[in-house]
Amino acid sequence: MVKKILIYLIIILINCSNQRDRCYANLKTKEWPEGGSSYDICSGYVGYELARKNMDGSNLGAISGFIADNYLILCLKRIEEEKQCEKKSNLIPHIGY
Repeated sequence: MVKKILIYLIIILINCSNQRDRCYANLKTKEWPEGGSSYDICSGYVGYELARKNMDGSNLGAISGFIADNYLILCLKRIEEEKQCEKKSNLIPHIGY
């Protein structure tokens, strides 16, 4: 009986994470282009913004500018979501998915 309870406790502890880690994991598993960390998304913005400046005056520059603007919005949104994850508890467990 005691062994069964000990086994159940071990299984629960293995599958248990805290709320903050679970929040970050949920952010990283989102579909492209919203998936990943803020660093990944903001790097995409910088890349497209540089492409816009290099191709200024052409149709590709306009397309790159449109994509850069969308990445900027996603970047700011992701930073806000990560700030929300920072507010979550590092001590309260999150069991399950």
